[in-house]
Amino acid sequence: MMRMRLILILCPLLAAAQPAILVEGARLITGDGDAPVENSAFLIENNKFSRVGKKGQITAPAGAMRVDLTGKTVMPSLVDAHTHVGGDVLRTGRMGADTYTKENLIDHLRREVASAPTPAPTSAGTITRR
Repeated sequence: MMRMRLILILCPLLAAAQPAILVEGARLITGDGDAPVENSAFLIENNKFSRVGKKGQITAPAGAMRVDLTGKTVMPSLVDAHTHVGGDVLRTGRMGADTYTKENLIDHLRREVASAPTPAPTSAGTITRR
């Protein structure tokens, strides 16, 4: 099976320590250019995809949580990598060298965190809620 790491919109499930989570039924878009996997199954262990396949092909380990996402689509998080964090004052739209301050940078970062729709991987590779 292909091995991949995807960021999921399963934040509440991933936030708590779980031995394993088996997700079944969803259309899975891997983000690698391959066709979506219809009626997929994937196993999440230690906050990482450990196995991916079709529903019925993956056996959940004892004690695993099962999630039915039939009719839903799971895909990698979309990230807007073009940003001018801290460079402009969001409330006024003014931009300049004098607006690039510690306070303005912190304001931008707080707004980004507050509006984030998906979990973010930390440098250690675990999944945490922003």
